[in-house]
Amino acid sequence: MSIDAFATDANDPTVFRRMLAGAPYNAADPHVQFQAQVGRDKVHAINQAKDGKERMALFNKWANMGPKGNAYVALPFFCEYVSAGDSVQMS
Repeated sequence: MSIDAFATDANDPTVFRRMLAGAPYNAADPHVQFQAQVGRDKVHAINQAKDGKERMALFNKWANMGPKGNAYVALPFFCEYVSAGDSVQMS
């Protein structure tokens, strides 16, 4: 395993890219932790939205759904991470 698997710079996405590729990675890496916190903040905002349209707009932005995207979020919503293609259906 290369030293890149254990990068320590919060601005270095090397370990994060390894995680997304399914390779061994250090979950305590500062960049991985930063991205995880960003995700938790977005999920928290989705769960706090009282208005359904606002909640769906936040979800669509979080999920990077295009104009044809259609989803309904039942609360409480939880997600650690997900990577999906354009034609994915989940229920």
